[in-house]
Amino acid sequence: MIHYLNRLGLFLLLLATIMWGLSVIAPYYYGNPIYLEKFTYLEDSNGHNLVFMGSSRTLRQLNPVVVDSVIPEMSQSFNLGAGGTFGLQVLYTAEHLLLNSKYFPSLEVLVVEIQLPQPILDINMHTPRSKYFLDQKRYETGANFIRAYYPDEIADTYIQNFRSSRVERILNIGLVRAQLYSLIPRRGMGHFLGERGDGFVPLDDELPKRSYVERRAEFVDNLEHYRENFEQIRKNEDMIVPRDVGELYIQAHLDLITIGETRDVKVVFALMPSGFNVQQNGSRSIFERIPANNRIDVGSYQKWPWLYDTSNYFDRGHLNEGGANKFSRALALELRLLMNQKTVN
Repeated sequence: MIHYLNRLGLFLLLLATIMWGLSVIAPYYYGNPIYLEKFTYLEDSNGHNLVFMGSSRTLRQLNPVVVDSVIPEMSQSFNLGAGGTFGLQVLYTAEHLLLNSKYFPSLEVLVVEIQLPQPILDINMHTPRSKYFLDQKRYETGANFIRAYYPDEIADTYIQNFRSSRVERILNIGLVRAQLYSLIPRRGMGHFLGERGDGFVPLDDELPKRSYVERRAEFVDNLEHYRENFEQIRKNEDMIVPRDVGELYIQAHLDLITIGETRDVKVVFALMPSGFNVQQNGSRSIFERIPANNRIDVGSYQKWPWLYDTSNYFDRGHLNEGGANKFSRALALELRLLMNQKTVN
């Protein structure tokens, strides 16, 4: 019996060592397949000095070619957006990116989309992408946000999901495959690099894939309904009351600015259009707490009238390629203005 227990103990020790080793040598972005594709490419293409990070609203709407034409001095921009990647994940990856100059040794400006964390829903539990970013800081920040943002009965469920995912992250449960995948050379990658290898993939380029055809058809079939939604947003924009997102989540944004300063990188947070049915009260509260020197607003329906013109949209939440080019130009103009301004106290 003692001999059996000794062998079992040695086996468990070996297993723990292997799993710990994988978690150490795997890149910080291993749980996100789009990041994995883009960072793999960037190992051989790292002269970019302006980088954009965010969700699908970055991936699908920010065209580096347009940005570079407006800001020629920042002529090597790259779209590091990844669909389905929300606040905590972006802040986690952005922090590690700033602390690791391997991929962007020439980085001067990092533009980060302002967005909220995504609660870990039951359907997404136990998947690598739902927890690879949950270090202790991100876990505490996420739990604090949920407690502040959601009613107690909903918050309790979401926090439990965060807690369970954090334990799985510590024990490396369900992550080995993703970590191994990140360390093995892959073929057939490149879709999310876009045609020019700058990371921009407009939704128009996804046609005629069935799911995107269906999204487009749903939008066209309900166009009048969405026009009415636009009109309501336009009328009520001034009445949006910022909503509490928790102090730790605000601080995480300020921390990223500080880390950027230590690396001589200017971190700029961008308030972007949130689509038809998504209120901006949480995003607005973040925007208002960020120093004026580190924020731009390209989400105002009053400042940018074409944002409530449905002809610029592919579906109910994303611009089409024409709208994306307009948006990219607007963001570049705001960014150029910010970069040319003197420090605001």
